[in-house]
Amino acid sequence: MFKTTEQIESEIFDIAGKYVEEFGGYILDVNLKGSRGSRIAVVIADTEAGITLDELASVSKQTERDLDESELLTEKYTLEVTSPGMDWPMTDARDFRRRKGQKTRVEHTMLEPAEPVEGEIHSVSQESVTIKSKEQGELVIPFDQIIRAKLLLDW
Repeated sequence: MFKTTEQIESEIFDIAGKYVEEFGGYILDVNLKGSRGSRIAVVIADTEAGITLDELASVSKQTERDLDESELLTEKYTLEVTSPGMDWPMTDARDFRRRKGQKTRVEHTMLEPAEPVEGEIHSVSQESVTIKSKEQGELVIPFDQIIRAKLLLDW
């Protein structure tokens, strides 16, 4: 039976998700790239504290075993299980909690201040993030007003 890319990604999400959940983690994204015969399934996983290499390896091994036993991917494929990396966009409370204390730049739709906010992620609720900025003090930014938020790297 033919399955769409979205259906395959959803099933891989479910398969990998059960193994990530064993240590309190979660799947951020699954992306199937390439064409038949040279597919790459990329699974991006994390935990609140940051995922370890051992955890990634365990999820990869178990997920690959399940994929091989199923007939979800009948052609040759490569499985990549990875962490989101420093440039992963932050969009919800979970993303901000995992980066608490780190510096970020938040583009938003709030009227005041009109410019993007740069500062440290101070606290996080289910509805908003509080950024502690040298210029503006503590600012509470609702998640539904965030356009883009990324970590600032110190070089």
